[in-house]
Amino acid sequence: MKGRNYLLVAAAAVLVASASIKPAMAYFTDSHIAVGERTIKLGDSKLTPPEDSVSNMIKTVAITNTGDYEVFVRVKAITPEGVKVTINKESKADWVLVGDYYYYAASEDVENNGTVLPVKETTKPLKLDIVEPTDENLKGQPFNVVIVQEATKVLYHENGKAFADWKLKINGEVDD
Repeated sequence: MKGRNYLLVAAAAVLVASASIKPAMAYFTDSHIAVGERTIKLGDSKLTPPEDSVSNMIKTVAITNTGDYEVFVRVKAITPEGVKVTINKESKADWVLVGDYYYYAASEDVENNGTVLPVKETTKPLKLDIVEPTDENLKGQPFNVVIVQEATKVLYHENGKAFADWKLKINGEVDD
């Protein structure tokens, strides 16, 4: 009698095990095939150089958004020691100097009140007056005012207001 009970329990276990194997086999043998291709971009692939020119000791800079999304932009002017630049009065309505950077902005609250640069659009020109060097060693010597541009994607608060996070800036070239 005991042997018969063991046989009954073993038969029940085999029945339960065989009932659960089929769905597990279907899971492991199922497959999907995708056809076609899709290009995926991780941010901007290139940050193009700013358009700049110098005439009568005034450096004019304009930045074009060549990316795929709206951005905030800022510019830094790097000068040799003894050479100074100041913002031209024509640019004060559209650009503001905060720290070392000229922001394309309407106010000094550059994190929350910047001017959004739409895709394929160009900023209004930033005109920088280059002050003649007073140092005798620099007078009459050629020098460069180097422009460094940075951009950051437009982010939005929960209330829908745009803001800039400059820790996420784009300032160089990313390889494809």
